Amino acid sequence: MLEQVVAKGIIVGGIYSLAALGLSLILGVMQIVNLAHGELMMLAMYITFFLFSSFGMPPFLSIIFSAPILFLLGAFLYKIAISKLKSEEEQIIFMIGLVIFLENLVTLICSSNYRSLTYRSEVIKFFDIRFT
Repeated sequence: MLEQVVAKGIIVGGIYSLAALGLSLILGVMQIVNLAHGELMMLAMYITFFLFSSFGMPPFLSIIFSAPILFLLGAFLYKIAISKLKSEEEQIIFMIGLVIFLENLVTLICSSNYRSLTYRSEVIKFFDIRFT
């Protein structure tokens, strides 16, 4: 039981560290506090869900499509809005507005219902640890 909890903790920690890595990279290189980082991740996850549920595309393969889409969206947001904002206060206000806009847009389009993907039905067993 303890091994199972530790394994799931490592997986969730890895996901959090990847999110933090992207956030710190944007802050370190571009000097932008991206408050909408989580919402952009949410968009990537909904793109993955849509590609899997509509076209049967495996979630790992959908990265080929979702990553460039999010890259183009980020480049568009930077070119159109963020680069033109002079102060950090203006950038933060814009980011808060973007957070509110993206959350409501996704709720309007996809609803607020819980969604999950059933990709593999078999259980992968590694010693006493089970991955589903």
